[in-house]
Amino acid sequence: MTALVVDASVAAKWGFPEESHEQAAALLDVALAESGVLMAPDLILSELGNLVLTKIRSGEVTREDGEAVFEDFMSAPIELVPSSELAREALALGLTTKCSFYDGLYLALAQAFKVQLVTADRKLLRRLQGTPLAELGILLDDVVL
Repeated sequence: MTALVVDASVAAKWGFPEESHEQAAALLDVALAESGVLMAPDLILSELGNLVLTKIRSGEVTREDGEAVFEDFMSAPIELVPSSELAREALALGLTTKCSFYDGLYLALAQAFKVQLVTADRKLLRRLQGTPLAELGILLDDVVL
């Protein structure tokens, strides 16, 4: 397995049973088994922490289950890269692709390491179509394991 950047839309599926949960779990399993490198900007902690809080507050999951999901994520084999190292390029990519600054951080990381960004965010991938970055992103469901 080569290195990959994963975004919060993929990481969330590791702990919550939603569409493409099995594919996300398989990606994580392969990374663990093959000592693959999964990377993300450190922003992913904020995104997943906020998602867990939202699910707990809405009653979708119990506090204990939400905390367990977050703890599992914290122990996942993800190399976190400081967002400050990616910020300038993320801004430039946001202007070029009209994606959010947050998505720009993931794209900047993938671009810097010349690897693909795995995402479940179809809207992001549509924004990349027709740009030089189109090949940078791949839909979670299309990842061949």
